[in-house]
Amino acid sequence: MKRVLVGVDFSEGSLVALRWAARFARTTTARLQLVSAWEHPWWAFLPSPINITPVPVNGEVENAIRRQLDDLVVLERVHDVATRPHVVAEGGAAHLLTELAGPDDTIVVGSRGHGALHDTVLGSVSTRCATTAPCPVVVVPTEAAANRTEGPVVVGLDGSANSIAALHWAVAHTDPEVPITVSAAWGIPLLFDHDGSQRDFSLTLDADRIRALDAASAAGDILCAVDRKYEVAVEQGEARRLLAEHGHEASILIVGARGRSGVSYTLLGSVATSLIHHPDCVVAVVPG
Repeated sequence: MKRVLVGVDFSEGSLVALRWAARFARTTTARLQLVSAWEHPWWAFLPSPINITPVPVNGEVENAIRRQLDDLVVLERVHDVATRPHVVAEGGAAHLLTELAGPDDTIVVGSRGHGALHDTVLGSVSTRCATTAPCPVVVVPTEAAANRTEGPVVVGLDGSANSIAALHWAVAHTDPEVPITVSAAWGIPLLFDHDGSQRDFSLTLDADRIRALDAASAAGDILCAVDRKYEVAVEQGEARRLLAEHGHEASILIVGARGRSGVSYTLLGSVATSLIHHPDCVVAVVPG
């Protein structure tokens, strides 16, 4: 791993993410890079004389934010892993983080920034990063979730390349002494084949159960090969609900960025994007 990129907007959520990212960087011997995006306030675009407050010069804003980040590094005691200079730029946070990231990096963000209204109007930074980043994205929802070290590492498996990538990431980036729980759901079948043609519903349930069993078996082979303790949960039901239930006890929940097909993704919704706001545990989304 090259870098752990953590988004910081000085909200409490981003500070929680920073603390988790620092611990993760230490355990993976990666560099920690603080990233902060800023945008001109809405009143900056109003015509004079309504806009009577001076608009700050870009360079002045960025230098001020860098000084704040320097102070934050000292305050949060992450100077041992944080690199400098910090990355500060004008624009959206999600765009900045995903543009900076490479396949060998990891992005860490809080589940929310400065407010629900901003999140609703502009879209969630965590959601945008999880769906567009070229690297794993870790979403840290709360201080309690960030500090939870007990509990298994839970990985959602559906047999797709992305879910296998999630399993490999779990093996490489979590404590080898912590067991992995492989969760494979079945019973919400694909309604269409990959070419868009409708499937025979009477055959899909058995096929979906077999797929889940095959995915769990493949995961077991991978984990046995690296001598990692694990257990398998092959359960009938919706993947999002079952994984959320496992997340109540998990130290981290890891899923692939996309599932088995674009058509099912559209109809059933993304498991990953529904879980990244899980309030009980840290969630990592891994691309294939």
